[in-house]
Amino acid sequence: MNYYPQASKIRAICRDGLWGIHLDVSSKRHAIEYTNGSVDWREYNPTHFMYVYFTFNSLYSIDWIASLNKGKLCYHGELSNLCDNNFHISESKQFYNMINLCYKDNYFVRKYYPILRIIVLYKQDSTKISEVLDSLCTKNDSSISEEVTDKFKGVVKKIVDNKPINNYDVGDLAFFIYKVRCNIFHGAKNLRDMNNIDQKKRLKLYTNILIAINQMIFSYLYYICGEDDQYEYLFDIMKIQERC
Repeated sequence: MNYYPQASKIRAICRDGLWGIHLDVSSKRHAIEYTNGSVDWREYNPTHFMYVYFTFNSLYSIDWIASLNKGKLCYHGELSNLCDNNFHISESKQFYNMINLCYKDNYFVRKYYPILRIIVLYKQDSTKISEVLDSLCTKNDSSISEEVTDKFKGVVKKIVDNKPINNYDVGDLAFFIYKVRCNIFHGAKNLRDMNNIDQKKRLKLYTNILIAINQMIFSYLYYICGEDDQYEYLFDIMKIQERC
């Protein structure tokens, strides 16, 4: 099962660091305080999305194949990895590489898919997700093509309908959310946009998808080490029930 001689070292390193960050940011509820004569805390999905995306960014910036072979965390763009032709690798290529690594093993893919689906559908149902997808329109957004949007919608519908998805599908999910992240971080979305109720619902779905992708790399590490998956810890702290 263990394709990589140093996999146990990497699993231990991640368990002591990145795994804890993943659990922490995935489970916390985010809110902002309004002060209009009295303290008023309101749930705020945008910051939850941002923190989960930061974790996603931290994970895909790792060159997982180099790390699993060398027994230490290696990052794309490190001078020591120049011989591996990874110095100028794009961000999208980085997360595609992480996804493709997990999808190398068909047995793992079949085993993990129910977990991915449970996380994506957490506090959602087919009606809510249909409403989210119906509200999603990027025709006037030059940074996100209709093709990218349609691919995203198609994969989400597959998950809702419990149809299998492949590495290209997960890549389509990640790429669309990456484009959304660029809009937020580079100022294409203003505060009024972020407070829009439909936008908040969309961000909730995007956040769930990212949590599922983040969890996938940890589950894969446990899998190749021949150890029991630890996703139950994530389920426990997020209070997710295995009912999907």
